[in-house]
Amino acid sequence: MELFERVQQRLADISYRISNEGLLARLKPLLKKHGKLTARIIQNSRLCPGVPTYVRRFGGLLSLYSRLGYDTSELIAQATSRPRGMLVRRAFLQSFIDGFPSQLQEVRATRRFRALLKYRKTGLLISIIVARYHPTQTGKPRWFIEPPKNERRRVTILGLMDKDNASVTTMRVFRTMNYPNATNLKFAQSDEWWQKGERLKTVSELLHILALVRAIPVASS
Repeated sequence: MELFERVQQRLADISYRISNEGLLARLKPLLKKHGKLTARIIQNSRLCPGVPTYVRRFGGLLSLYSRLGYDTSELIAQATSRPRGMLVRRAFLQSFIDGFPSQLQEVRATRRFRALLKYRKTGLLISIIVARYHPTQTGKPRWFIEPPKNERRRVTILGLMDKDNASVTTMRVFRTMNYPNATNLKFAQSDEWWQKGERLKTVSELLHILALVRAIPVASS
């Protein structure tokens, strides 16, 4: 029996031929059985590859849980700021795919790069950024962003997180992330830079707003 279990685990770990959807499908019976998912549950299952495989494919367990539709509200509350931001971004990106399943898809150049949205009709790649709530010492609302350099010239959907940094409450779409500082920005909603973005009231408006933004010429630097 011990040898059999080792062979089963080895077969499960041969994952290079398994699609992402296939890897997710193997977790659903575990979630149904245990009512939750943890690294230990995944690692001990004979149905699934080991945790390292899921981390490589999905960029971490928080991202994996979001893709699976696992309720991550408790995880968000417990996570430190960086993992929390990653999880909120994952859910934010997924909301657009769910809203336009035949028109938008998630793409990633390599595992080293963050996932982007791709508009199938035109091939447009769209950066997804969430801004962390970071008030001043006097309590005035401010948000902080630090997008990768390789995404700053892309059309960007920027979402502002709430005071708990647990969800996105306000959205704008930008032609490019052309803001004053070279690497990061702390801003208020009253700032001129923020106001230049096209307001996105709901996910369902995205394609209409994209058409408006794409028609705006890029300002020369």
